[in-house]
Amino acid sequence: MAHAAARTLTLALRGRLAREDLPGLAAGVRRRLEATRPQLALIDVANLAADAVALEALALIALRARRAGCRIRLSNCSAGLRELVELAGLGELF
Repeated sequence: MAHAAARTLTLALRGRLAREDLPGLAAGVRRRLEATRPQLALIDVANLAADAVALEALALIALRARRAGCRIRLSNCSAGLRELVELAGLGELF
């Protein structure tokens, strides 16, 4: 049986993302999910800007994870980003 840590993928998003970054981010996340087949992806969002592009990035990651049979959880989330995520109906990410 695989060790629990081996079944967890850890990703970090920091700063302000540009909309042009999203296709590359989504492709990179897909590749990591396919390579590791985790049960859980922990997304560290410390200092991630609380804006529409960040929300779109998190929604893309959540979609990719669901398609791979993986759940995601956000960690180190600012109050502003948490509020934005919850307003968008993605509160299950916490």
